[in-house]
Amino acid sequence: MMFLKSGELYWDGSAFQADYRKGVVFGAMMAAGKYLRQANRIDPKCQIVPLTDRQGREIQSIQKR
Repeated sequence: MMFLKSGELYWDGSAFQADYRKGVVFGAMMAAGKYLRQANRIDPKCQIVPLTDRQGREIQSIQKR
């Protein structure tokens, strides 16, 4: 699982914002391609980064509800 990130901000599908829980979570690099092109227009240095263990556990617990 991965996020698209710019500094400390996370991509939510249309902009970078601070709350990672609102960020789009990708399961594969191919899925991130569309958003990466959009995000690169805002920040050409944005990166695809893995979720931390804590973020992964939190997202999994939210999905189980």
